Amino acid sequence: MLRKAAFVVVAGSLRGYGPVAQVIGAVCILIISLSLQLQYIPYECTGHDRMESISLHSSLFILMTVLLSVSVNNSNNNSNNNSSDGGGQLGPVSTMVIIIGVFGATIFFFVISNWLVMIHSHHHPGILGKIAQLCTTRPAKLNFKLFEKIDQASRKITNKKKTQVVPLDVGGSAEVGKGGKGTTQKEKKVNPKNLRNWALE
Repeated sequence: MLRKAAFVVVAGSLRGYGPVAQVIGAVCILIISLSLQLQYIPYECTGHDRMESISLHSSLFILMTVLLSVSVNNSNNNSNNNSSDGGGQLGPVSTMVIIIGVFGATIFFFVISNWLVMIHSHHHPGILGKIAQLCTTRPAKLNFKLFEKIDQASRKITNKKKTQVVPLDVGGSAEVGKGGKGTTQKEKKVNPKNLRNWALE
């Protein structure tokens, strides 16, 4: 909702500067949204995060294609001195590039999204499971589960553990057991004045 509201505000605020400025504003919003999506992974399911990432990449590709086509068309019009006669219209090449880019990215998103839903719905008890079994083949091993919620704690890269360093006695060496098998190793003498208790998180 916040992203949609930002699109409306940017489109209204930049209306007086032309469509190119509006497209650039929309591209900036999508770049920020994609960065936040990849950084925080907000959805509970891994598959939903991947689908959202594909959606943002497709939208960004569409806007960049439109922006590139409009910029090239304006440059050609200025070089041909046709800015006063049809300069606001796209040429045939720019029009074809926009059509192919927009429809290509849209079809790509819907095909990938439907394919992900289908291959993860073979065990669905309803009609979705039957359609999935008829249309797709479930791979032997799935890299992720689309509808399975993941634990928030597992999103962390590492589980940090506290470690406490305790100074040894000056008078002798300490023996530390390994693995509970009775084997020991001797530690070097350490001056306790140069150490202090600390926790490494």
